Amino acid sequence: MSEQTEERARRLAVIQARLHRIIAGDLSAAVEPKALTEARQLAELLRGSDEDSLDALRSLGWLHWFRYQALPEGEDQADWEEAVESFAPIFLAGVDDLPEPLVPLLADTARPVAVHLLEQALVSTELTVMSAAVELWQRILHAAPAGHPDRAATLSNLGLALRVRFGRTGSQEDLDKAIRVGREAVQTTSDDHPDRAMYLSNLGAALAVRFGSTGAQEDLDEAIRVGRETVQTTPDDHPNRAGYLSNLGDALRERFGRTGSQEDLDEAIRIVREAVQTTPDDHPNWATMLANLSLALQERFGRTGSQEDLDKAIRAGREAVQTTPEDHPNRALMLSNLGVALRERFGRTGGQEDLDEAIRVGREAVQTTSDDHPDRAMYLSNLGVALEERFGRTGAQEDLDEAIRVGREAVQTTPDDHPLSAIFLSSLSLALQERFGRTGAQEDLDEAIRVGREAVQATPAKHPSRAGYLSNLGGALQERFERTGDQADLDEAIDVVREAVQTTPADHPKRATMLSNLGIALWERVVRTGGQEDLDEAIRVGREAVQTTPAKHPSRAGYLSNLGGALQERGRTGGQEDLDEAIRVGREAVQTTPADHPKRAMYLSNLGLALRVRFGCTGGQEDLDEAIRVGREAVQATPADHPSRAGYLSNLGAALRQRFERTESQADLDNAVSAYLTGRSLSACVLGLFRTGSWIG
Repeated sequence: MSEQTEERARRLAVIQARLHRIIAGDLSAAVEPKALTEARQLAELLRGSDEDSLDALRSLGWLHWFRYQALPEGEDQADWEEAVESFAPIFLAGVDDLPEPLVPLLADTARPVAVHLLEQALVSTELTVMSAAVELWQRILHAAPAGHPDRAATLSNLGLALRVRFGRTGSQEDLDKAIRVGREAVQTTSDDHPDRAMYLSNLGAALAVRFGSTGAQEDLDEAIRVGRETVQTTPDDHPNRAGYLSNLGDALRERFGRTGSQEDLDEAIRIVREAVQTTPDDHPNWATMLANLSLALQERFGRTGSQEDLDKAIRAGREAVQTTPEDHPNRALMLSNLGVALRERFGRTGGQEDLDEAIRVGREAVQTTSDDHPDRAMYLSNLGVALEERFGRTGAQEDLDEAIRVGREAVQTTPDDHPLSAIFLSSLSLALQERFGRTGAQEDLDEAIRVGREAVQATPAKHPSRAGYLSNLGGALQERFERTGDQADLDEAIDVVREAVQTTPADHPKRATMLSNLGIALWERVVRTGGQEDLDEAIRVGREAVQTTPAKHPSRAGYLSNLGGALQERGRTGGQEDLDEAIRVGREAVQTTPADHPKRAMYLSNLGLALRVRFGCTGGQEDLDEAIRVGREAVQATPADHPSRAGYLSNLGAALRQRFERTESQADLDNAVSAYLTGRSLSACVLGLFRTGSWIG
């Protein structure tokens, strides 16, 4: 122990002995001349000391408080001020043993510290900082009387701190309390108060977060209502108006995702653009506004297929990442969202560089996020989806294995009752289905169905994502039917996908996906049972999928190709109109798909099958020649190790064999044999199906 430490301990013991006399009833001990001298000596020793001084400050505070009580009015002010100064750190430390009359004043002195702590919590990933901010604002609130002029501000700040901590811990209790105190802040503030808009904005943000957690539509509607009121009551030149616009736009985008309302999405983009345009690019929230704009543009691309929207979304997302410090707590989220946009563009254009960048930024999002961060599972799941996409393009087994590994980690590190648990389960199910398709491992398919069922069971009946999970489960059950021939799996697949369609609003952007998937399942049952009703329904829902999808939508070509398959099947029984339509929609699927798109080879091969069927009915040589041409193009566009290449070779070989039978061309026969041997398949008809699953929110 140092000499200074020993001296401080002696001085503290003297003060504490005096306090014991005072507490025992001798109030005169507080005003003895030596009392003030002893207090000053201890205070001097505390100045600049690095040692824990709370016990000493507490003792000094009580001595000055007793002196204030004992001294006559007019001579007590200095001790009042000394007591407040000594007790202020005690209040901040959370110690409750304080003079009751001083507590409201101590709370006021703590406000600047609490504001600074809240600002730190907003840019920190440390749970201790967030919890410290929550606890201090709670102490200030409890200390402030009901009519305190800053009570509403305290309530709103506490709500913000609780919402920030919810983002780190996922504690529903924190989020519910954030909304409760946020509502009280608004309700106790007059309409013309200059800070009311800020309180409204904080409440709206918390409501939007709870919607994301629970899917409760009333929370989202209230978030939009208070967001509109926030914007309407804020002058155009107010420095916070852009932030309020951005928050409102984000809530409108969320509602579009729930209801499919195009008006909400267009308004979201318009007001978030205004937020970006009216904010200097060196503003600390500019990157967040860009990220919100990027998300809204991605959503509209998903609805309309506008390439311009997707390109702008990626530009805004990249700029958001580039202008955000590497240690910012939101940077990983921006990276992950950018990866989703890049993956979407790959799905539209087939640009390998987009998919590679999506995986790179997705990995960075995971690597820069602590293992215990609540958003890490989401970043893992998004990365897994991108890796699965790359497997679909390149056939690289290591990508698919990694996709399943990170998908499993996302599921395993997420509590069963977490609001995103179902998304992670369903995404993992899709990856396992892919690996089953590559390796034929039955355990992968069984696991895909098990986790797919878990995703559905974990989702409330009215949740907006449940239909997507039902559709994904249907795909897995259909795969197992194809492997085992178990009719019960196919029947269940059709039932769950029908439920997905029936529970999805007619104008929902994902309904066409589900219609197309239902058509695939029905077509499969037709092949097994020959049921005309199923085939007619498959064509009806396939046509509806095409008709309700904008011309430039990235999935429309897949829906056209699927419809062509069903029409081709009905055309085999003599329906010339069906065959003609099958070829027409098949050609449109090919013509509207970029040359380097990963699905184009499948569309080409499917078109070749339809042309062969019509050749068999009409004998038109031009159909068979075109079938061979598109069949060759399908093979040439497919990597040698791609899992679908053997099927395309088999289809091409069958077409060449048919032409040999017609023309007796030795070259056709030789090429047919070569195609069969290379494809190691003797199947005469392999129809590719464009299956689409859920989306990552």
